[in-house]
Amino acid sequence: MKKLNLTVDGNELILLVPPQLPERTGRDTDMALWLISPVGEKAEAWLENTRAEQYAEEAKAVLLLLPGVEEDSFYTGKVWAEVHGALPRLSEARKDHRLVGFGSSGERCLRMVFQYPDKFLTAVAAAPRSEDGMASLKAAADSWFHDRSGEMTQPHVAISDVPEGEADAFADVLRQHGMEIHSHPDRPFDGWPLADQELKNTLAHM
Repeated sequence: MKKLNLTVDGNELILLVPPQLPERTGRDTDMALWLISPVGEKAEAWLENTRAEQYAEEAKAVLLLLPGVEEDSFYTGKVWAEVHGALPRLSEARKDHRLVGFGSSGERCLRMVFQYPDKFLTAVAAAPRSEDGMASLKAAADSWFHDRSGEMTQPHVAISDVPEGEADAFADVLRQHGMEIHSHPDRPFDGWPLADQELKNTLAHM
């Protein structure tokens, strides 16, 4: 496995590149899994609290370990350009970029698939938490369904949490548009162990 360290606006990014990504019939591009830390936490949080490095040894996608910053443009503009420059084989297609977030970054990932549908198709949120009663998520989804092209594929969304968490509340916001949500409000563990499990599950479906 190759490990690359990049710096964007003073923030460290960690790229884990599997030793041998599979051949893809008809194309020569690689998929990416974006692991976004909760706001205020560094990219290393994924190394310290999950088995990301272990999973990367056999993954079918590049793992992008990212810090939790306030501005979405950090990811959609600067990070997008930086990682594609470092890894020229990385795909540009939205279907090849999946977002995984935990806590505050869980809500961010859900929102981003609606706000930036040209870049991301799939979002996985582990124990998502909201600071605005999910108002920003609802606004992003409302806007997407109002403005989207009829040919654009709906975002794929999965949400998991413990029974006392907010998974169902997040899912209900999106179900108002008739979306099929993979909601798992009954996971037997919380915190980073839950994020680790969702990371593993997501990689298994890539």
